[in-house]
Amino acid sequence: MNNEAKKCNIIPFRRPDKRVRSGNSIYQNNLKTQNHFTNAYAFLEMELHEKSIDSFDEYLQVNHRDSEAYDHKGYAMAKLEKYQEAIECYDKAIEIDPQLNHFY
Repeated sequence: MNNEAKKCNIIPFRRPDKRVRSGNSIYQNNLKTQNHFTNAYAFLEMELHEKSIDSFDEYLQVNHRDSEAYDHKGYAMAKLEKYQEAIECYDKAIEIDPQLNHFY
């Protein structure tokens, strides 16, 4: 790791072992769904709320027990003034993780 990376606390990316990458559908599906979450969050940060919701929907088809995704999707819904849908997302997030208390 070079000195610039150390200063910025950058962790070098390591590619998975070739045996894992080649033909491992679980790895490939995991990567694909994680990309949906990453894209959805990026769209949220760029205030592209419709795109964010679409990406969260794709992600939640596979990871339907992710309270954080429902939380972020609810936020995007609220920004679009779709308040009932936002409440439904927040309710689902709390159902999955009752310890979430920032909704109250």
